[in-house]
Amino acid sequence: MVTVFVTLHHHWADVHVYHSAAHSLFIEGRTDLYSADFADDAIMDYRYPPFFLFLMFPFSFCPYEAMEFIWLWLNIIAVFLAVIAIKRGFELTTMNAQKLNLVLFLSFLICAKLFFPLIRNLNVHLLILCLIFGAFYLLLKQKKLLAALLMALAIVIKIVPVLTLPYFAIKKQWLFLSATIVFIVVFNLLPAFYFGTDLNFKLLNDWYNHVLVHNEFHEINGPINLSLKGQLERYLVGIDYTKRAFDPNYQNINVISLSKNQADWIWKISALMMSVGTLFLIWFSSKLRNKIHFSNQNTEKSVHSEDNISSKTSNQFDSFAYNEFGLMICLSLLITPRSNGYYFLALFFPLIPFLHVVFRNKSKFNILVSGFILTLACLSPLLPGSRIQRLLDVLGVDFYTALVLWIALAYNLYKESLTKVTD
Repeated sequence: MVTVFVTLHHHWADVHVYHSAAHSLFIEGRTDLYSADFADDAIMDYRYPPFFLFLMFPFSFCPYEAMEFIWLWLNIIAVFLAVIAIKRGFELTTMNAQKLNLVLFLSFLICAKLFFPLIRNLNVHLLILCLIFGAFYLLLKQKKLLAALLMALAIVIKIVPVLTLPYFAIKKQWLFLSATIVFIVVFNLLPAFYFGTDLNFKLLNDWYNHVLVHNEFHEINGPINLSLKGQLERYLVGIDYTKRAFDPNYQNINVISLSKNQADWIWKISALMMSVGTLFLIWFSSKLRNKIHFSNQNTEKSVHSEDNISSKTSNQFDSFAYNEFGLMICLSLLITPRSNGYYFLALFFPLIPFLHVVFRNKSKFNILVSGFILTLACLSPLLPGSRIQRLLDVLGVDFYTALVLWIALAYNLYKESLTKVTD
């Protein structure tokens, strides 16, 4: 009854875009997917690959209120399953998963300010996160093809999860990676049965240009970009917010005035260095831990060590798997060309291994990082006024949360890996 009441008295803007776009394609027969009026308007336009619309096919024939109701329950069920998968996966990889329920609760509290706005819009990003977390759990369970299916679905809807794939190359998950690539290609080719091959390739090219290349209109009118690229533009270039069609009253915070091209090069070099550094750290830390693992693999201690996951999981993952993948999630949020505010709900995952370490190792560093993250999490909900909220947006509070968490995970990964070798 509650969900019926909510759907009848609430308008979810993003859900309406999906419904309008599906109606335009399957009812009106339009194929100009990336025109300004294909969905709602130039700001609330359709910005996903063609394949996503075919997932919306059943909704094109039902009233908008019915789609709202079904979509809400899909999100509720997906979140429930994702949390169970995260919990079971962590218990699977970590023998001493102490206070895990408390860790999950604290992680949710820190991310609550991001969770509730996303629920308010019911953007598909919530389902994307569930697909990613589910894929990681299934991979730990050695269900590699099903894991690849979920990861491919996430990537063909929103391309950002592709940034996590190099991690699985380090872990030598070749079947998973190969199957993911195959599924991505298949999903992108499936709409050709409806559009024809030529039009399907044209639409894929149109999507690429509309979303990734010629996206100046959405960059200025969309949510504040909280990735490293957006941060550098606001601090080093400055943005003319008066061009915004909606809510132009943001403050400029640039300390110097470089050209946009110069800022882009700084972003590209920084993103490359961060990526190489993160992947090298994961690889090097794994090598450190493998020294002790292989030296003791024939002893009884090795059989019962917490570094050995259940035989149901891949021997390429150990008790640091959540720390490593959490590190990749933080990296993806930082280096992607664009991160909207609600993207940072993904921090729910990396917060779990970090908070778990804090309970085990109350070092000054971990306590300091915990306090910093909690302070940033409380800023937006507690500080009143739209002017202050806009200032927090352009300063990039959520960006700094991800950055500090990335640093903390990297530090703890290396330190604890080194400790296991010297013990």
